[in-house]
Amino acid sequence: MIRILTPFIYKKVNRISPSQLYGVLKCPFKMVLAEAYHHKPLVALSPNAYFGSVLHTIIELITNRTIVDLPTFEHYWKELIMKKDNELINEGLDELVPIKAHIKNVGLKKIQLQWLINNKSTYSRPSAGYSNRYRSEMSLFDNTGRIFGKADLVYEGIDYIEIYDFKTGNILKQIFNEGSDITYLIKEEYEYQLKLYAYLYFQMKGRSPDKLSLISLDKKKIEIPFDIGECESLYHKAINILEELNSHSQNGNFKKLAHCAEDNCKFCVYRPACVHYTDWMENNKLVTNDICGTLLSFKVFPNGNTCAYISEGFNTRVISGFNQKHEGSFNSRLNKKLVFFNIQKDKNSTNLIATNTTTVYEY
Repeated sequence: MIRILTPFIYKKVNRISPSQLYGVLKCPFKMVLAEAYHHKPLVALSPNAYFGSVLHTIIELITNRTIVDLPTFEHYWKELIMKKDNELINEGLDELVPIKAHIKNVGLKKIQLQWLINNKSTYSRPSAGYSNRYRSEMSLFDNTGRIFGKADLVYEGIDYIEIYDFKTGNILKQIFNEGSDITYLIKEEYEYQLKLYAYLYFQMKGRSPDKLSLISLDKKKIEIPFDIGECESLYHKAINILEELNSHSQNGNFKKLAHCAEDNCKFCVYRPACVHYTDWMENNKLVTNDICGTLLSFKVFPNGNTCAYISEGFNTRVISGFNQKHEGSFNSRLNKKLVFFNIQKDKNSTNLIATNTTTVYEY
């Protein structure tokens, strides 16, 4: 629950993956922190994120034909979930175990995955006249080695190429227009990812793919329109931002790389190590569900409820909902400065509530 941050030690960022590009363009310092901390998240992720990695692995095993029927599916389903539970325990996140208990509609997700086993037509080009060739987890990279990623699936026919990316979460985002109309758009980060895959494929093979497609668990297949010139422009953006972040970093100008804002910081898994975010947070209290303060006391009540009392400037904040097992850890840090990440506001009061993903750092 309570962690102490290891010192930030700068490491040169040698390459960027297509899945990272959107986030790096919004805040280049995020990539610097990711490299320094070996790409290991510094805060607990949502249960859906942890379970999403299980679902994604299952999809990979289906597409590469390791899973070919329901018995093999059941074997890997149970094995991968057990492995994820063990990983969470080893990371001190046992409050999320068993992970299945924290996922809504887990039975539906399982059925959706099973449906993929015998329905390859969802992600193939239905034509008997084509010599099918599927490549799962295909490595795609440029001729400099600075941009590298793995496409979930690539269909390489005689004269038809399609690149697929499987998503276990929402593919679309809601945009509210005037008059309360709602428009659904493809998330930009997914567009960036697939378009960069397209240009990397073009560099490697000398021809561009014919189609880019996103596939969701609920059987949606959405095409990403593109032209290779647009993809090339995106590639040069990736190269330029990589050169820029390394240039500023080597000169110690990290502040120029940190773009603190609610959208950039709220879900950043490296924000505990970002001193620029800590400063920004002081003037944007609770905007990102994080709070900093001096621990005054930690109480366990007869009914089992717990509360941490912290001093935030001239205010005293109450944070409830901690597990009793953390009492000793908190009491050993009285009068210490703590930062609480991933907390919730109590709708009925000014108090705050810890969640099963709340992570606390001593500073």
